[in-house]
Parts: sequence; structure tokens; C-alpha cells
Amino acid sequence: MRTHSKLNERVHWSRAAKIAKYERREAYFRLREAHPFPLSMLDIMGPIHIRLTRTGPSRLDSHDNLRAACKNLVDGIADWLKIDDGDPRLVFSYDQERNDRWRVIVEVEGPDKTPPPRRRTQAGVEA
Repeated sequence: MRTHSKLNERVHWSRAAKIAKYERREAYFRLREAHPFPLSMLDIMGPIHIRLTRTGPSRLDSHDNLRAACKNLVDGIADWLKIDDGDPRLVFSYDQERNDRWRVIVEVEGPDKTPPPRRRTQAGVEA
């Protein structure tokens, strides 16, 4: 799948919406096909590390355009996991490599079945 930086594109809003819908659904169904029975979110105690590696003949600006290009894929992955993409248990990292083929490699590690360590907040209350 070829991803595009949404920050630099100037397309009509309806075309942008169709692209977003396609990318999100494609990520969801590809993951569902590869792993038909995701873990229940009740079983996940620790973080899930998700690494997205974009490959292609050209590179994107890694500090903002790469993340923007993968946004719809992140939403599709969150749909597959049945969890909000802003949940603190999801840890996303992004990378890119030069290659002749456009694609995105999704690697999912975890979850850790142990409960997360308790941490102290500024007020001294354990969270």
C-alpha cells in the first residue's frame, strides 16, 4: 500500500475522505486476515508496541510527514484491536526504508501479561 503525506497534498475533501477510508479499512482487514482473533482488551495489562515501517523509492520528512502518512493505518490498527488509538497501552513507532516497492510493514509486539508498574504522580498518589 502506498501512503501519502496528507500535510503536503492539495486534494478535494471528498477525495481525501475516500483515501482515508480506503487506507483505514485496508489496514483493518489485512490485520484481521493475518490474525483473525485479536486479544481481548481485558487481557492486555502492559503496552502493545506497534512499529510501522514505510518502504518506497522516496522518503518523507520523518518528524511530521511520516506520522501523518501513517495516521489512517494507525486508526485501522486501533479498529482491529477494538481500542482507541490514544490509549496509553498502545505505543507506536515509525520508520522508513528505501525500496523499489511501496508498502507498509506492521509489526505488533506484546502485550505483556503482567500488570504495569505503579507510578507516582506529582501529588504523591499512585496511579
